[in-house]
Amino acid sequence: MRKHIPASATLLFLFSLAAASAEYVTVDGRVTFGAQPVCALVLANGSFMFSCDGTGGYSLTAPLDANGQIDLFAFADGFAPFRQTLSPGNLAGVDIGMVLSGDARRLAVSSEVAAAADPDIQGTYELDRFTVIYQNGTYLDSEQTNVSAQGTMTIEGNAYTQLLTVTLNGQQASVAASGTLEDFGFYFRFDDDGSGARFTVPVISRGAKLITQVYNTLSSPNFTEVDQWTKRSRSASATQHSSLHSVVAAGEPGKLAGKAIACIEFGCD
Repeated sequence: MRKHIPASATLLFLFSLAAASAEYVTVDGRVTFGAQPVCALVLANGSFMFSCDGTGGYSLTAPLDANGQIDLFAFADGFAPFRQTLSPGNLAGVDIGMVLSGDARRLAVSSEVAAAADPDIQGTYELDRFTVIYQNGTYLDSEQTNVSAQGTMTIEGNAYTQLLTVTLNGQQASVAASGTLEDFGFYFRFDDDGSGARFTVPVISRGAKLITQVYNTLSSPNFTEVDQWTKRSRSASATQHSSLHSVVAAGEPGKLAGKAIACIEFGCD
């Protein structure tokens, strides 16, 4: 059954049109913890890069949003997510000072640390938080009052399943993905059973906390999705979340929140 919510769909369509005609600007700076550079995923209105050059430096060219501003985000292992809204006159030398999260085990991500951190990714994970950032700078986050999400991801051998339910403004959609996975340390390569497509998903953090990031360019509007998971069990036989009772659409690995939101806004075939 298709769900049609014309007002929301029209709003999202206008967002995508605004992104196409927006003024582009450049924001740059460094990501640090004290004096120490941090390797982080940095996003600005849908553009992204990793600050992993050894200095913590980043430079992004991105469109201004409908308010003429830039929403700057940073995600790194062991740190609380960072967000700051910037005006066009203050985009040079924007340094990001990361703050340790409550359960931080490490101070920074580096290629050496990430490769050595809990290589056993097998088990069942529960979704803690998702953030979907559209190219024009608008975003949805499961910590917003009108958004909630519940989900699980199970990795057993080289097989994975992902299940996610998103509620947006009282409307709910559930999506699922499954297939095979190859683990390359700093990224996963998913072969999706539903579409037969292959996806490369960068891994920002791995182990007890798993953070993945995907940039969607295959459908409009483009978006970046960051999913934060916590390992609940090393056994793939763990019970799935009870709310995942009605899977209504097939998603792609790492893009389930974006797909669920699209289902709510535009309807699912």
